Amino acid sequence: MGYVTVLTTKLDADTFERLTARAQQHGRSLDAEVEAILADVASTVPDAVMPVRPSNQEGLGTRIANLFAGSGYGFREGEVQELRGGNWQTPDYSK
Repeated sequence: MGYVTVLTTKLDADTFERLTARAQQHGRSLDAEVEAILADVASTVPDAVMPVRPSNQEGLGTRIANLFAGSGYGFREGEVQELRGGNWQTPDYSK
């Protein structure tokens, strides 16, 4: 299972201060505290209400790759080299 990023833009100051205090009490960063709270709450959601993808259904990425396979756009095995572990730098657009 992958990870996603959640951004909260309208958190009042009192809630922020209370979460920060709770994080300090548990010896965690604010991010780690929020992750723990969300994981705890999410674990109470019954499996019965979770959407289930049939095991024979392909994911979106696989379906897109299959759609363009053989088109010359690099979707066949080995057509595009995957780049991992590089020392990538963010471009400086301020100039």
